[in-house]
Formats: sequence, structure tokens, C-alpha cells
Amino acid sequence: EFYSCDKLDSFLSQNVLLLEIVANASFTGDLWIGETSSTYGGGEPLYSSSFVSGFMWLDKLGIAAYHHKKVFRQEFIGGKYSLLDNNQKPLPDYWLSLLYKQLVGTHVLNVDGALEKGRDVRIYAHCAKYPYPKGSVVLIKGSVVLIISVESLLLILKQLSH
Repeated sequence: EFYSCDKLDSFLSQNVLLLEIVANASFTGDLWIGETSSTYGGGEPLYSSSFVSGFMWLDKLGIAAYHHKKVFRQEFIGGKYSLLDNNQKPLPDYWLSLLYKQLVGTHVLNVDGALEKGRDVRIYAHCAKYPYPKGSVVLIKGSVVLIISVESLLLILKQLSH
């Protein structure tokens, strides 16, 4: 369920509604978002703190990057969807958050269809942060995060075209 299109689209639908409310209020400031859980009542036992929740978390970060300045997690420690368990051991979403924070720059690249519902393949692209070479791109697909330099990307595209 954590990687079904319907479940992933629930945040997209809520985000569209939020953006409509903000537009109607003529708000022009930075948008921050928190309490984005798609599993209510403290999460799903055995799933919310496991690797499978990473599909949902990275999808939310990818969608939110188009409109929101900051994204906050509600639970930091001890909850079913927290970043750390009761013994302060990092859970999978902690590592994905850390990786995202260290790699992803502030410039979001437009990916056709990235904000459409019902997508089986969900890909987001961002410019990479320093110290990666200028022109490096961070690609997020499912729970996979890749950094590709422009030179590498051009080489791959050249090989694919043959």
C-alpha cells in the first residue's frame, strides 16, 4: 500500500487543495508543510518505520519541492513513523532524509507529468548541491536516489540513441 498509486496520489490531491486555498487567499509568502502523514493514527505498525515507507516519503519530498520551501516530519523519535526508534537508532526514512538533504539542491527541474495522478513511474529531478560539479542532477525514482553529471547523462543518452 505504501507504494500504490492511490496512496501516493493522496498527498498530491491534498497538495492541490492546499495550493487552491493559498491562491484564493492571495498569500505570497513561502509555503512550509508539516504533518504530511498518509497513514493516520500514528502510522502502520511494521510498515511506517520500514524501508517500504521510503517510497512514500521520497514521493512527498519530490512533490513538495515544486511548491514548498520547507518540509517537516511530525515524529522525530519513538513513533511508528518517526525518524528514530525509541533507542535513538535511525530508521530508513532518517537515512533517506539525510541523503536528500545532502544531495538535493534548491533548484527543481521540470519533469513532464511529475504532478499528474495515477503515475506508475514517479521521477523527480533536482540540481545537485555543492561539491558536485555544476550541472549535476539528482534523480529520484521510487526509493532510488542517483546523482548524474551532465557529462555522464550525455554519454548515456548517446549510447541509448544507437
